[in-house]
Amino acid sequence: MPAREEGAVVRARNETGRESPRDVWKADALAVSYFIRSLLLLAASLINCSMENATGFDMEDTIDMDMEESEEYGLHELAIYEVVFWCIMYGVVALLAVGGNALVIFIITTRPRMQTVTNYFIVNLAVGDMITGLLAIPFKFQAALFQRWFFPDFFCQLVPFIETVSLSVSVFTLTGSAVDRFRAVIFPKDAKMTQHTARVIVVFIWGFSLIGSLPYGMFHKVYDLAEEFEGFNESHYQCRPMFPDQDWWKGYNVYLTIIQYFVPLFIVDGAYTVIAVKVWLTPPLVDVRSDPRSALFEASKRRVVKMLVIVVAVFTFCWLPLETYLVLNELRPRVNEWYYINLVYFCCHWLAMSNSCLNPIIYGIYNEKFQREYKRVYLRLRCKKQYEGVATSDNEMTATFVGENEENGSVSNLNTPVNRSLMSSPSHLNKYASWSKALSGAHDYIASELGHD
Repeated sequence: MPAREEGAVVRARNETGRESPRDVWKADALAVSYFIRSLLLLAASLINCSMENATGFDMEDTIDMDMEESEEYGLHELAIYEVVFWCIMYGVVALLAVGGNALVIFIITTRPRMQTVTNYFIVNLAVGDMITGLLAIPFKFQAALFQRWFFPDFFCQLVPFIETVSLSVSVFTLTGSAVDRFRAVIFPKDAKMTQHTARVIVVFIWGFSLIGSLPYGMFHKVYDLAEEFEGFNESHYQCRPMFPDQDWWKGYNVYLTIIQYFVPLFIVDGAYTVIAVKVWLTPPLVDVRSDPRSALFEASKRRVVKMLVIVVAVFTFCWLPLETYLVLNELRPRVNEWYYINLVYFCCHWLAMSNSCLNPIIYGIYNEKFQREYKRVYLRLRCKKQYEGVATSDNEMTATFVGENEENGSVSNLNTPVNRSLMSSPSHLNKYASWSKALSGAHDYIASELGHD
């Protein structure tokens, strides 16, 4: 706090002998203001230091980097408004990812009619995306932004491991769903995948993802730069991969990128290309004009395929920039010497993380069943809120009458004319009747909406 403003608060306290509420509020507001500004200035300065955690920038070349060295290496310095912008963008994605995917999981697990083979894969995808929103997005963004690790050592191993697992679960789930759709459309006479088989595949996906991601959990350590490099007056902790053989680690990352991204999406894109040709270009075997149920089935099948194709396309688009950067980072590390590489990393990473919040929106746009379920949940919450509001107002009205009767000494007599008039008041009964009718109408509306699939 500046001396001038701090002195004004002290003088006001001395003159009155105590702090007035206005002075206390002013002091607190100034303290919060300067704290926020200091935090943003710190973030803006730290973001221009080593990008080793965020972008793989060589640590030895970035220690003690002053302004002249920063200009020599060509790193863009993030302004305060840019730091605020990225904080807001990552925060919105994390909240939408957790809330939207939690809603999808709740709908599928609580509605028996929604528990289909395709939806088993969808709920598995939602679990992976929700974990990304809870752990991968906030912790990874904090590490890249401040270039420090403020959390327990265990989280340094957990966060990279969870991020890798969630990505593997997402892409392998999309692959399993594509294979299921491929079999159902191309070989309709074969036995369909059962829910038991879908559960077994989901368990296998998680097992393979956990095993394949173990190196990220085993070899990430909290590292104190002050123990190795001079120029640090205090401990400077970072979460870094500490693998003995760097060539092996580089090969593992390239292998993981190929297995996690390029190979599965090659299979998925090929499967959905064949499905699209089959569904949209091949005429149905049954005359849809003479069989309305077949027409509805064909239309529903096309909508499901369209929704899944869009999910895969969005996933490919969101993750392609980051995966491309990660490959370049391993094969050509000099890419990190580009002036705007820190902004490029944040753009690529945010786009990849945003995929975790987009799938629930896609389901609501392209799937009628999810539309109805979203509407059902909304109406239930709205009616519950309105009902609680009516109950609260009625309780307050009853408490008011009881208080008045206590003052008049008639609270024990429930048959007094005042109480009888209250209980038999037409307006009061009409109020209950109108709300009962509204709730009944909402219930009938929901039932009619969900009566047909």
